[in-house]
Amino acid sequence: MLFPNTPDEFICPISLEMMADPVIAMDGHSYDRPYIEQWFQEHSTSPKTGEQLTTNLLIPNYNLKKLIMDFKAQQPESARDEAEAENKRLILELTDAATRLSA
Repeated sequence: MLFPNTPDEFICPISLEMMADPVIAMDGHSYDRPYIEQWFQEHSTSPKTGEQLTTNLLIPNYNLKKLIMDFKAQQPESARDEAEAENKRLILELTDAATRLSA
C-alpha cells in the first residue's frame, strides 16, 4: 500500500511497495522480509548493488518499522481506504494474470 506522500525510504526496492517487515541485509540496505527471502532463494547478490553477498543473514529494522507504522497512522482515513482499495485491485489483477499464465 502506497500513499502519495510515502517516503522513498519506506519502499522495498524489490516489491516497490511500502515495507511491512523491514530487515537489513548484509549490503546495508533495507528490504521487506518476504521479498528479500524470496530473492535469496535464487540469488546470492544484493538486489540494489549487484554485489556478491557472503551471507543471507537478515537483521530486523525495528526503527524503520516504527517510522512506517507512525507514518501510516498519520494518514487520513480516506487515504488509507483509497490505498487499501488500490492494493486489493492490484492483487486481483496479479492473481488473474497468474491464473492465465498457469492455464
